Amino acid sequence: MDMKIFQNLNIRTKLSLWIILIMVSFMVTITISVYHQVTLEFETHSAEILEDKQAEIAAKTKLVYQLARKIYQEDSKIENIEQLYKPKLVAAIDTTLSILTTAHQQLKTQGVAEEVIRRQLQDYLRKVRYDDGTGYLFAFDFNATVVAHGEPELEGKNLLNLQDTKGKYFIRDMIAIGKSSGHGFVNYYWNKLGYTKPQLKLSYLKLFKPYNWILGAGIYVEDLKAAQQERIADLIINAHYDIGNTQNNYFFVLDSRGATIRHGGFPQLDGVDSTQFKDSQGKLFVQEFVKVANTTGHGFVYYMWPKVNNGKVSQKISYVHRFEPFNWIIGTGVYLDEIGITEAIQELKQHATEQIRSIIVTGTIILGLGIFLTIWLVHFIMTPLLQAKQAAEAIARGNFTTQLPYQAQDEVGQLINALNLMANRLQEYFAKLDIQNQELQELNRLKDVFLTELEEKRIQLQEKNTKLFQLNQDKNEFLGIAAHDLKNPLQAIQGSAELIETSFDEFTQEEVIEFAKIIGISAQRMFELITNLLDVNAIESGKFNVSLKPVEILPLLQQLVKSYQDRAKLKEIQLQLNISVTPSEVVVDENLTYQVLDNLISNAIKYSPRGKQVWIRLTSTDNSIQLNNSSIRCEIKDEGPGLSVVDQQKLFGKFTRLTPQPTANEHSTGLGLFIVKHLVEMMNGKVWCESEKGRGATFIVEFPQI
Repeated sequence: MDMKIFQNLNIRTKLSLWIILIMVSFMVTITISVYHQVTLEFETHSAEILEDKQAEIAAKTKLVYQLARKIYQEDSKIENIEQLYKPKLVAAIDTTLSILTTAHQQLKTQGVAEEVIRRQLQDYLRKVRYDDGTGYLFAFDFNATVVAHGEPELEGKNLLNLQDTKGKYFIRDMIAIGKSSGHGFVNYYWNKLGYTKPQLKLSYLKLFKPYNWILGAGIYVEDLKAAQQERIADLIINAHYDIGNTQNNYFFVLDSRGATIRHGGFPQLDGVDSTQFKDSQGKLFVQEFVKVANTTGHGFVYYMWPKVNNGKVSQKISYVHRFEPFNWIIGTGVYLDEIGITEAIQELKQHATEQIRSIIVTGTIILGLGIFLTIWLVHFIMTPLLQAKQAAEAIARGNFTTQLPYQAQDEVGQLINALNLMANRLQEYFAKLDIQNQELQELNRLKDVFLTELEEKRIQLQEKNTKLFQLNQDKNEFLGIAAHDLKNPLQAIQGSAELIETSFDEFTQEEVIEFAKIIGISAQRMFELITNLLDVNAIESGKFNVSLKPVEILPLLQQLVKSYQDRAKLKEIQLQLNISVTPSEVVVDENLTYQVLDNLISNAIKYSPRGKQVWIRLTSTDNSIQLNNSSIRCEIKDEGPGLSVVDQQKLFGKFTRLTPQPTANEHSTGLGLFIVKHLVEMMNGKVWCESEKGRGATFIVEFPQI
């Protein structure tokens, strides 16, 4: 305050200001002192607790890191890899040798020339693939001359003096195995597609005695990395410890960019790109993980994160450690409110409350003295000052016409003149404000109309985007299923056709007929898949035509049972048709009803073991079938493996693959029951399944009776 202005104040004003200033200064000084003391105690105690917990979670993380590294080193040893993948390589070689031996014996029996037999077996070896088509077989004789190879340019070459990048004569080692034990393993470095340097490879060798061919099948150690990573990630995620609430004591694994590989607390984050994750305070904490791990190798990061047990967002400190073999980031953390800091805060708050209570008592005494002095001073305030107060209250209530007649030029007079001037100006201001309020209301109304229209457009756009996204997903799923299920029959047709084309004169009539059957069966599988896909498309697009009319179900069932007798006999299955209701007329589409019942009976035979029975029952849902609300029920019961609760929940889904498998390697598209359910519902019927694991399954269809 300007000193000159302060000197012009009257004595009573100066005294009041001094009293208030002393009271405020005293209260502020004591409060600041208490605040600093409590803050110092809190920081000291919290730092001690936090330091202990930091050391503890760092030790837990390093322990898991060391264990994961040890397992990685053990898994990377060639002898362990050999034991782990030996069955796959042995199976590939043994299967091929069995086919070669059988073919060699049959062709010799037929009198085929030895050179022709040798060429046909070479042609077969060139086409053999295993491990989902990525692995090929190779063969060479005791002279190290290549007979067949996945790299055709090597065929006919002598590789006896070939060395890998480590100087190993691995072909000689393979020949030694063929001449001694006849089978065994060899590891060496070989060029791998997509790599600039040769990669370590493990191969299994076995001798084909008729021609002294050494057959080999191999696998690159680099290809085993994914399985190794999965095992180590499982080890890390399954590790737990006891700090605070154990549900929140989990580990997580990130890649070098910060994308989540596995998350022990929130599994739904597995595989999610978390690089841009922010906490409730806008912090990019995942990027902090990456920065700490990639610069110092390990360290701590603070951030806000929800809890597993209750979803509450709380402050958390995590320790992250870089796992060099896979360029991973391993981490875990604790919530600060679960490690004792909260209890420390409560104790300090109680201590601060007691001190503040003491301050309040002292301040109350001082305040009482101040109030007494203030009352004494107010007693001497002049009546004009009270009038000025009343005028100010009137102005505050909106009465701007108030005018005080006081004419003196002392402090009170100056105040009254200011109030009169303020009243006049406020009256003018509020008149203008009323006009502006009306204009603002109209603008708000227009704004609300615009926002309403904008929200409607946004909702429409969101609905269209959702529909487009779903259509895109359905398209991708459709293409994936079609490509997968059409691949095998196409390969079977192609392979059989090529054998007939290239070796027709060498096959017997029965063998040619057998190849023709293979082509026919494969074509039928493709026809069934395409038919089902077209039915699904027609159902989902609403283009499936349904013609409802009275139809007798019994003749349809009798026709189907007759048509499936031969197929059932092949598996020694008995079809039993039991009729307990006549007539069996319902309002349905005859062709669609035939398709539904055909699918259910086909499935019952397909999933029934050899020598079992399938019952087909036709009944009514009411004892008095003359009632208008009765229905005709058809039950198809088998003695197959039955369905688990999980399988029953997804039974009628599209492209569903269930646990039970056809008992004679029959084909299944995963669309049949999806089509059945929609066809039945389009005809106002119901379909469901009753089953127990290991006790067969009963599929039930009901249609309203006439």
